[in-house]
Amino acid sequence: MAQTRIERADIHEGVRYSAPLFFDDGQCMFLAEGKPVKAHHIQALDRWKIPFVVTYGHELSGPADGTGALDDVEELEEL
Repeated sequence: MAQTRIERADIHEGVRYSAPLFFDDGQCMFLAEGKPVKAHHIQALDRWKIPFVVTYGHELSGPADGTGALDDVEELEEL
């Protein structure tokens, strides 16, 4: 699988990715898989003048709060 380059301008608060994001060196991890981008992440990229990050994943759709889609809910057995 090829790395995808994500420009800093394309990184927005609340976006999640299916694989970790790495700094532009491709080795040091910036953000873990499935974690939403927060304001302080964007501020760090700007402060450190990081023009892009790389990932082997893709942008995830759906809620960033970890609740998942309704289809992902399992039924519980009654006690």
